[in-house]
Amino acid sequence: MSNAVKVAERLLAHAKLCRHIAEQSWNEETARKLDALAEECTQAAAALLPGDKSESLH
Repeated sequence: MSNAVKVAERLLAHAKLCRHIAEQSWNEETARKLDALAEECTQAAAALLPGDKSESLH
């Protein structure tokens, strides 16, 4: 497994965790920030693995 794939998997794991915490948060501002961070992680993972490869990591 290449380093890019490893990093992408970790970014997607962080995104999933951020989304889960955001869903459980009572603070709307914190939830928005976590959702934004999750989106950034997802985009960074996709940039590491152009094409459909990032989708297979979900």
